[in-house]
Amino acid sequence: MHTEEEAKQKWCPMARTALSDPRNNPASGNRSELPIDNRCLGSECAAWRWASSGKEWDRFIKHNKSPEDVEVNKQNMLQEGWVQCQDSPYSTLWERQVPRMGYCGLAGKE
Repeated sequence: MHTEEEAKQKWCPMARTALSDPRNNPASGNRSELPIDNRCLGSECAAWRWASSGKEWDRFIKHNKSPEDVEVNKQNMLQEGWVQCQDSPYSTLWERQVPRMGYCGLAGKE
């Protein structure tokens, strides 16, 4: 499964691009250098399926070994999109919203 943004960078198994003049030689393909036209459309496609609501949250408790750990951990967690919820000298509770995930209904969940 992927976020919609990740999926839009993937190849679509249903897309086709003319490889030559269709009047003379109607050859088509869908994997040559992955033009934008051959990429997944995400939720704009009728085959797109959402696997999550986008309302789920991850929770994580980070245990602090020393007061210096607290500040280092805080900077790292904030950079990764976590929000600090509770703090104590020994541990910190962090939360972040899980990105909404989906997949191609034709190609499967992997």
